Amino acid sequence: MIADPATACQGGKPFSTGSAPYQGPGPHKALGFQLSDYDQEKYIAPDPPGLFPDAWAANVEGTREVFHPSPGPADYQQAQLAVCMSGPRVTEKRAGVCSYGDTFSLVGTNDIGMITARYEFKVFEARTGKLLKAFTMDGAHFCPKKINFKGGQLIAQGTDNIRLEDELRPLIEGAATPAQ
Repeated sequence: MIADPATACQGGKPFSTGSAPYQGPGPHKALGFQLSDYDQEKYIAPDPPGLFPDAWAANVEGTREVFHPSPGPADYQQAQLAVCMSGPRVTEKRAGVCSYGDTFSLVGTNDIGMITARYEFKVFEARTGKLLKAFTMDGAHFCPKKINFKGGQLIAQGTDNIRLEDELRPLIEGAATPAQ
């Protein structure tokens, strides 16, 4: 059984009862889920967190994407951890500009304002849904590589992948104990 990530990310429900147990020495494979809970008409979301060390991703295609856009059943079977990212939670505070060259010359601007954002992360054992860690991170100045600009929108700050790696490393690379 594979659960809906939005429901499973609330906690207490397995992501997949067929997932490998979170136990023993690392590395422990992870799947990431980006839950977008912001006004998509007003704000442009940043790119999902980037590539991580090779051994981290529960991705049978062999890529380093923990936040894989559409994991399949085989990915869930490899996953020991589920990393849920909520956000961005945006403010109205300006944080800079993203410049896109000639991309938007038809709408009269090539620069789009960036606003501050905060992200919440929860890490669960994929097999049981047991919460292992929760933390928040302030956004950083990372402009999305591609956007669909509708005019009047602002870009939310992205995630700092180096800091995110530092937060996840003990769970993924360290020794684990099975959930109770």
